[in-house]
Amino acid sequence: MLEIAPGETMTVMTPGGGGYGSPLERDPEAVADDVNRGFVTVTGALDDYGVVIRNGAVDIEATRRLRGQRAEASKQDAPFFDFGPEREKWERVFDSARMKRINQAIMALPSTQRLSARDKIFEPMIKLLRKGIVLDERALMLVSPAVEQNLIELEELDAGSTAHDTRPVMS
Repeated sequence: MLEIAPGETMTVMTPGGGGYGSPLERDPEAVADDVNRGFVTVTGALDDYGVVIRNGAVDIEATRRLRGQRAEASKQDAPFFDFGPEREKWERVFDSARMKRINQAIMALPSTQRLSARDKIFEPMIKLLRKGIVLDERALMLVSPAVEQNLIELEELDAGSTAHDTRPVMS
């Protein structure tokens, strides 16, 4: 067991989505791509993502119906898990739209450059943590413009590069 003291943070990097967002909101074509690449089974696509795959392709209408049924059923259920107030503070600053931009910008890079790009984007927060400053909502709001600037720089780099570009990620 890892003990974490107040004010410390832990980052867990997983090969998958790690539970980011509702699986029912994942792009059905991305799920189909995962099925075709062998990362997810057809049964997993149905059970975990509510995506109906027939003959290797998404059945859009069946997927829409199934996801609608599941969304309606989940409204009646009590929350299975609550990430707590710290996660809510984080998501007020790093909402789904911003996190999607961050993930898209990072994933556009060659895999060897992704970690340094992620570190660069979140560098303003890492600096605060190293100084022992707790990332409360106020601190997150203060570093948000710097994080946004780093993200814009990465997006501009991505837009100006090719798939074979070997330039270093951001200076």
